[in-house]
Amino acid sequence: MTLWRVGILGLARRVGTFAEVGLRSWEEAGCAAVEQALMESADDLYVVHRPVVIRSDRAELERILRDWCDTPNAAHRCDLILTVGGTGFSPSDVMPEATRAVLERDAPGIASVLRRCGGPEAAFSRGISGMRGKALLINLPGHATDFANQELLIQAMEALAPHLPAMVSALNEDPVLPWGAIPPPR
Repeated sequence: MTLWRVGILGLARRVGTFAEVGLRSWEEAGCAAVEQALMESADDLYVVHRPVVIRSDRAELERILRDWCDTPNAAHRCDLILTVGGTGFSPSDVMPEATRAVLERDAPGIASVLRRCGGPEAAFSRGISGMRGKALLINLPGHATDFANQELLIQAMEALAPHLPAMVSALNEDPVLPWGAIPPPR
């Protein structure tokens, strides 16, 4: 069993850290549904240690995502970052743009799978996915302002969950030995 550190970043009307805004905002943003689906679906252990709910401020979103990926303290760095909300068509929906600004490599197949798994609502998501350092970042489609969107988040997590351990593990593998290096004996 592997322990993965997960950051969940949601957009909601009330803003702040989980301690500041409380359970209601966490649930309203859809983050609680994502966390529950993650915990129920995996043999690996996921620790959600960086829950935050904020408004759609692109600069702040970028700062948080970079911090979660790049913090020098490895114990506070996220292996997986899931974002909830901000992938629609309104002017305040800037999560894909903020995510794109911090990515080093794209993983477009993940977003394609998420768009196919949830019907028309998911198909219109502008979410993206990719990697920064050893972190995997995924914009989930939808939010939880109503039951239909919460179901969309659960469907997205059900589609992702079986594949998350392999994807996150691959990002954290040891680098390939340089040319000419002798591998250690077995």
